[in-house]
Amino acid sequence: FRREGEGTFDQKDIRAEAAAFNAFLAGAIRGYALEADKLMLLGYSNGADMIGALACLYPDSVKQAVLLRPMPALSGDISADKGEGRLLLLSGADDNLVPPQGGETLRNALEGHGYRVDHQSISAGHWMVDADEAAIAAWLMA
Repeated sequence: FRREGEGTFDQKDIRAEAAAFNAFLAGAIRGYALEADKLMLLGYSNGADMIGALACLYPDSVKQAVLLRPMPALSGDISADKGEGRLLLLSGADDNLVPPQGGETLRNALEGHGYRVDHQSISAGHWMVDADEAAIAAWLMA
């Protein structure tokens, strides 16, 4: 998806890409006989931003997800349907690519949309570190 500048997303493009990803997921679920309620999505950086957008636009498609270094990608109208899933957001305390409030802003939006969200800020920049693996493992076991 395109960006219009640092931390600003092309809203038409992100919505089109989220619709395409939603269609891909639906096809994969049907084609491979996956259990949609047990599907776990994992996204890092732009991938996390896409999953956040997908959760707001197509909440039935996101039941469980881990978003590493996310920021809110959407502005404007989102689906009126509520999500019923659980999400883990892992922000880097020293991330120079995501605005300091980015993870918390996304958390608030997703919680307002009905999701159970665990947001953690770990000692890291934008890159992934061992603490990400430990946090994900603990969250999965909870």
